[in-house]
Amino acid sequence: MKKIFAKFMFVGAIAALMTTACSEPVAEECTREHVATVAPTLTLETAEATSESISFTLTPTDAASVRYYVAKAMGGGEVTAELLFDKASDCYGTPADAAMADTYTVAGLDLGTEYMVYAAARNNIGLSELQSLAITTLIPEMTLNAALGEIKANKVSFSFEATNALRVAYIVATEAQTAESIFANGTVCEEADGKHNHSVGGLKPSTDYTLYVAAYNLADGDPQVKSFAFTTLEQPAPQVGDYYYADGSWSSELDVTSNPIGVIFYLGKHETDTTTYTQKDGATPMEEFHGYVVAAYDATYDAATGNNNGVAWGWQTSWTHDANGTSTSTSDFLGYANSKEVLADANGTLTDDKTNNYPAFYYAMVKQDELYAAPAESSGWFLPSAGQLKYIWDTFNPTSATDALIDNKLAALAEAKCGAKMYAADAEYWSSTERSGNAESQSMYVVFDESNWNPGYIDYWNKTYEMRVRAMLAF
Repeated sequence: MKKIFAKFMFVGAIAALMTTACSEPVAEECTREHVATVAPTLTLETAEATSESISFTLTPTDAASVRYYVAKAMGGGEVTAELLFDKASDCYGTPADAAMADTYTVAGLDLGTEYMVYAAARNNIGLSELQSLAITTLIPEMTLNAALGEIKANKVSFSFEATNALRVAYIVATEAQTAESIFANGTVCEEADGKHNHSVGGLKPSTDYTLYVAAYNLADGDPQVKSFAFTTLEQPAPQVGDYYYADGSWSSELDVTSNPIGVIFYLGKHETDTTTYTQKDGATPMEEFHGYVVAAYDATYDAATGNNNGVAWGWQTSWTHDANGTSTSTSDFLGYANSKEVLADANGTLTDDKTNNYPAFYYAMVKQDELYAAPAESSGWFLPSAGQLKYIWDTFNPTSATDALIDNKLAALAEAKCGAKMYAADAEYWSSTERSGNAESQSMYVVFDESNWNPGYIDYWNKTYEMRVRAMLAF
């Protein structure tokens, strides 16, 4: 918003303000050769006001000189006719035409503000009475128009346009809002005037909401509020290949504005998964189990450098160290249970210390959530089992699978710069599955490198070896 700042206090003359010139050339003040027999008179009348200027007309009679002074009507010292002609006073006036009526404009004023105009005339007899007039600058009329756009199960789009607004904000809520609460709790737009197109995600399906848009005028007053009630659509049943979002919703078409964090690759609970799942908080039971999601990014990927160097599985102190209690089957879907076992073995605190902790699990469960937070209603991220990784390769790989759906979906995320492919060069992923017969020091990994002599195979390696990590969650 463009503001013109011009402060008029009782400090100094108004000479720096823009005014119309006197009708005759003057140096210090408009004077004329005039020997009067009576004191001068002067009338002061309003001409017009805009949002940043005021105009007034001075009509002198029997005057040798005329001066006027403009100040905000906000108190201050007393103004007298004598002071308008006193160079030492704070309200020394601006000269005006003494011979004839003329209109003067003072610009650069604050909008919606009351100003006082003082004027007086002088001749050889003396001074006229002080004339004063209050004029208030205008406030441009503000307009605010808004409209709902597309309504989805978890998201609504809308637009609005404001003119002559100082600030604009919006919120989608289930409870009634005021202009004050909209600005306190909603989203405040960086620019007020103009056309705006926005969307709000994270909504619950089949729920009544109201969109509120509020605006204050250029004087930061007289707020307008527009409101539109709507009901979100029912969330369709999830499908394999659907994009999964940070708010716990999903869709078949990619919506990058809803923060995609993964892809659904399996529906329902796998027959080998006997785990009792809790929500991300670790305490609240998951009442519904829709399926499994593979993360959009490797947890080991460093977006700042582009590196994906991998991390160790975990610590290995001796060949006699007890196994961590994870599964050794290479076909089960027990990644969540395995991860919980390792978390307990780490006394509830995972770190990237490969000597005394479990970096692969730290990256899958902690680092991944710091970068791409899992929804509260989900299981939270975990390190998948060898069986879960193998399933993704066997079912959706671009080399031999009949349907490379997951690869295609991850490729779409990568193209939209919100994900990365798994089926890639040098892609070897740690699983949460330990090696049968040598669980103390070795764990299983799965190869996703298409150029490998045997892509998709499961093998084991020492836990101190560094490999990539791709997390999963259940929802």
